[in-house]
Amino acid sequence: MTRLLSRLWALRLSALLWITVGLGGCANGPSVQEYLMTLPAADALPDQGSPHVTQVSRVQVPTYLSGSAMVLIDEQGQVYRARQHLWAEPLSNQLTRLTWQRLQQRLPKWTWLPPENHYTKPAAQLSLTLSRFEADFQGDSRIEGQWRWVSAAGDQAYCGTVVGRWPLAQSGYAGMAQALANNWSQQIIDTVAEALASPTPANCH
Repeated sequence: MTRLLSRLWALRLSALLWITVGLGGCANGPSVQEYLMTLPAADALPDQGSPHVTQVSRVQVPTYLSGSAMVLIDEQGQVYRARQHLWAEPLSNQLTRLTWQRLQQRLPKWTWLPPENHYTKPAAQLSLTLSRFEADFQGDSRIEGQWRWVSAAGDQAYCGTVVGRWPLAQSGYAGMAQALANNWSQQIIDTVAEALASPTPANCH
């Protein structure tokens, strides 16, 4: 059933994209819609490991995602940018804020600093670099990248790879935005939080 819904979503999205691209230059075309990703609710992890003061660096996104257009990619890797469906603010800003907020939810015993916080003492650093963050014409969302945490003293470093592909349960660009937000928070950042709270995090070599 999930895959069927995903296929139906893909067909509807293809039609929406055709309209968006085909009518983008017309004065009487569809009005522009803007979207923000919102944070899903979550409880704190029961075991939070050894708390650290950690500054969340700005999430790095590839150049093809640096614009305001919502992006889809086909099986051949061709990029399609919607003209009437835009992110309300840069993806890097949204993902950085979601990351910081989600980590406060999941690891509240830790101290999480946003990138712009000028902390007077040395703090650990958490960085995330993405290579993919989009939906495709099969009705899936795809996220790929890497994360790295380095202690304030620089004597500890943990890292991991983030790779995932999940069906989109809702149709339309609003559904796409929320699905990407949910997957980023629940699948990616929760995995990072669990790794940092683990007694034996994955060391970087």
